[in-house]
Amino acid sequence: GAIGAGAAPATALFCQPGTHNKWIETVDGAITEWASPFTLTVAWDVTNSPTTTVKLVGYFPTPSQALTFGTSYIPSSSIEASVDNGLTWTPVTSNAVGGIGSAGGSVVLYTSAPTDGANKTGSAAVTFKVRLNLTAGPATLAGIYAGTFYLMAIAN
Repeated sequence: GAIGAGAAPATALFCQPGTHNKWIETVDGAITEWASPFTLTVAWDVTNSPTTTVKLVGYFPTPSQALTFGTSYIPSSSIEASVDNGLTWTPVTSNAVGGIGSAGGSVVLYTSAPTDGANKTGSAAVTFKVRLNLTAGPATLAGIYAGTFYLMAIAN
């Protein structure tokens, strides 16, 4: 790409704007961090439910093939989420929550306070980042990988 062509420095921070910004950090020509921030609103009305919390779950339906390029795959264990602006990162490797998500390919991005009394209806702005972390493997082919990270709110 741009680094190999000499059009960009080997150590840099790149921003690719679009429907959401993608921040890519490189050191000595290798991608060391790729993160995309997202903000959304989770709203709920569990007035007629014994629900105790509302959760936002992110997941890949097939964790071993979260991102694909032909027959080359990046598993969900190489994809991480942060809900504290990148201070801590959690791999997308948890199990489904209340039947939402997939075994080994899920992560909880938000949990409400217990829903009782006035909190039976409400909403919350949730901001999280997603990044690709290939420091522990797997070896991947160069290419354009694609995948869908599903989000679902659940009352349980």
